[in-house]
Amino acid sequence: IFIEQQHQKVHKDAGEQRYSALLGGLLARACEEWRGWPEAVCAIPPTRGAAVRRGFDHTSALARIVGVRLGVPTSVLLEARSRDDQRALGRDARFANMAGAFAMLPDAIVPARVLLVDDVFTTGATFDGAARALLAAGAREVRVAAVARA
Repeated sequence: IFIEQQHQKVHKDAGEQRYSALLGGLLARACEEWRGWPEAVCAIPPTRGAAVRRGFDHTSALARIVGVRLGVPTSVLLEARSRDDQRALGRDARFANMAGAFAMLPDAIVPARVLLVDDVFTTGATFDGAARALLAAGAREVRVAAVARA
């Protein structure tokens, strides 16, 4: 699903939480063909600094809506390690920046099939880093869904 990036930026950086229901609903509709496949929906977690700066976790809000619409639990499985902001980085630097950027939460039980949700897909580096962490922890298959593509 592609939306105007200005709307996603308002949702993400200006704290306009009313967009969560709309954007999450659109993403859930796009994932409808996967109904019955995932055992859990997991949001890409923000770094602590990003969550504090924004005042809320915009991606978890999207994942919750997708989970509800697909009838699947939303699981908090990952934590984000400190890393550079991706916006100024090129493709190769983004992948290097995301290598090891996510860790499993202690005591997380990793389902076999996980649907990862993020707000924007640019190069795939963020999804790659998170999926690698989930697969290393025991997930057998990870699929990804994003609201917008940069």
